[in-house]
Amino acid sequence: MRLDNAVVIVTGGGKGIGRHYVDGLAAERTAVAIAEINAEAAESAADEQNAEGFTALAVPTDVSDAASVKRMVGESISTFGRIDVLVNNAAMFASVKFTHGSRDRIPVDEWDRMFAVNVRSAWLCCREVIPHMRKRGYGKIINVSSDMASKGTP
Repeated sequence: MRLDNAVVIVTGGGKGIGRHYVDGLAAERTAVAIAEINAEAAESAADEQNAEGFTALAVPTDVSDAASVKRMVGESISTFGRIDVLVNNAAMFASVKFTHGSRDRIPVDEWDRMFAVNVRSAWLCCREVIPHMRKRGYGKIINVSSDMASKGTP
């Protein structure tokens, strides 16, 4: 698939599999907005892509926060003029290893944070990009998940 000149937002794009998505998308000549809670990781990923002649923008973002997501989308559109693809990839995992009987040891605030990052953030990001995609008559959204849902773990 050729993605020349597409504009893509990748949440959680500064580290892990998100970083690999950024690398692959940049190699396909897309402009990539790297939405990442870790500003240093976002800047590092963007700097590396830009140094290689690709186009990348670091956008430090807390995807669980509506105002932060709105700013991320606004900054991406301000820089690139549009959004063609959203890759909802950001995720976090519990600090407690999930084994039989351990679920009751996850603190409530951590549980809430996991759901905010792993579930709510996808909705927040979609809510912000869909109006822009509808206006242009084009857009693709990719929601990444893991096998954790099939195992009954957050």
